[in-house]
Amino acid sequence: MAQPPEEWGLTLVRPTAYEYASSTIAPTGNRRALLRWYIQKREGYPVARLKICAASGCEEFALPGQSHCEQHEAERQNKLKVRRAKAQTSEAAIAARVLYADPRWKAARIAYLRQHPLCVDCGELGVIEPATDVDHIIPHKGDRKLFWDRSNWQSLCHSCHSRKTAREVFHG
Repeated sequence: MAQPPEEWGLTLVRPTAYEYASSTIAPTGNRRALLRWYIQKREGYPVARLKICAASGCEEFALPGQSHCEQHEAERQNKLKVRRAKAQTSEAAIAARVLYADPRWKAARIAYLRQHPLCVDCGELGVIEPATDVDHIIPHKGDRKLFWDRSNWQSLCHSCHSRKTAREVFHG
């Protein structure tokens, strides 16, 4: 059984069948929930701080505030870093950087935001949020004609634009 870090000052012992059966409030069927409940009962330690790593088959405790142990969190961060680097080095990303650096784009973007000052996505939800980004509805992927097609533009707030862009880049 995995042990919590020494600085937490806890030692885990498997509860006996009697201890399982002696409580009417102990969770049943979920090993993780039962372990957390048992530790809280025995040590008076907050349950939220003792999560088991979300990686399949891992029995280590997750880092505080994280869902993975130290090893699996490092692996997750490395995978994310590789994915982000790959997205930035594609031909489309390089072509897009050139287009977005054009002074004509910067002027056209400001003019479009003046004409369309509210986020389209938030507006569909009934929320009034100022737009900060001009989004291409159909990703242009470096195509100049699609890039400059104003019927392909929409105003979005930064969080809506980030969510849409991440979905397009990482999920096709």
